[in-house]
Amino acid sequence: AYKFNDYPIEAPIRDLGNVLMTIFESTHFQMDTSSLNSNLEWRSIYSGPYTLHLGEEHRIFLIALYHQTHCLRGLEYAFLFPNSTAYTPHHIQHCLNYLRQHFLCQADDELETGDFIEWNSSPGSVYHKDRVCRDWKQVHDAAAEDLDDFTTYLSVKI
Repeated sequence: AYKFNDYPIEAPIRDLGNVLMTIFESTHFQMDTSSLNSNLEWRSIYSGPYTLHLGEEHRIFLIALYHQTHCLRGLEYAFLFPNSTAYTPHHIQHCLNYLRQHFLCQADDELETGDFIEWNSSPGSVYHKDRVCRDWKQVHDAAAEDLDDFTTYLSVKI
């Protein structure tokens, strides 16, 4: 019914599949204020829509993936611009706690070889086997489809 606490834990995204992802050091997503490409790359992982509208009353829900990437982007921004007021210390503390809780909730049990301090961190160095990951693009596509549906609903309602 999507009223009060009556809603599922996960978004009702049909057929959320898996993808293989190779985890490696990258020249992308650098923390560089002078690089337009770096800024665009960071923005690309936090591009909306960020919500789903569910149930007969179109109740709005934030998708956790986007809350997580918002926090990741906020930490990167606060690191690069320590004098900015865009992310307050309270906001950063919230993000650290939020990400910490999600990491613990996921309890990723992938085995990593060797000592991570001794890994080769030059760009292109692979330090994990291919991982089976949830397809975040399908989450984004479902949110975009929901936004289209909600926009249509609003235009008919008006």
